[in-house]
Amino acid sequence: MNTIPSQMLSELTRTEPSARIDLWEADLTATGGKRYFFCNEQNELGKAVIWQKRRYRPYPVRVEECGMSGRGPATRPSVVVSNLYGIVTGLAEAHQSLVGAAVIRRTVCARFLDAENFRRGNPDTDPQQEVVSRYVIEQLAELTSLTARFILAVPTETEGLLCPGRIMLSDLCPWEYRSADCGYTGPAIADSNGQPVKDAAQDHCGNCAAGCRLRHNTGRFGGFLSLNTYSAE
Repeated sequence: MNTIPSQMLSELTRTEPSARIDLWEADLTATGGKRYFFCNEQNELGKAVIWQKRRYRPYPVRVEECGMSGRGPATRPSVVVSNLYGIVTGLAEAHQSLVGAAVIRRTVCARFLDAENFRRGNPDTDPQQEVVSRYVIEQLAELTSLTARFILAVPTETEGLLCPGRIMLSDLCPWEYRSADCGYTGPAIADSNGQPVKDAAQDHCGNCAAGCRLRHNTGRFGGFLSLNTYSAE
């Protein structure tokens, strides 16, 4: 869940809050492209909105099907952008339909924008007052001469991704004994079967929770003890 900074929350709950602005970043560097910064708005000077000293150039964009659910997978929002002059068509052809590209949405209140956005500056500018949402482009769903529509997903729900990035086992530790992940640096304790030894050459861990208990090293155990040992099926 995204955290709303206290001053921004206070601003949003005012009777007449300042305008809420969505600032977008499309990061294509994973496929050899560039980073693009854009939003629907212009600043008071009729120029690109400046946030945290970065310029977000005016470019038509809107979000569809964005919501929250407490059950099942996260909602798949869609973002629709202009394909003016075939700009998106060219990017899609050069970068695998932009699939896998990172998309960052920053929601800010106009009150906290950089002073450069205003003719008389801005004493309330605060670069910390933002809500950041991160997505990955999952699919180029539609491409016409006028618009392009992309389906987004949160990074942890992209196809083939494991969380926490490896298989979760209840009583098996994947760490190499005495490695940096294991963290144990004490004297010889036991062999792989848990039998006491004093010779360092015979000191081996059985890669299980019992081995960590013998060494008082359960805080570095690499398994997931809270998991049910048995299958749910």
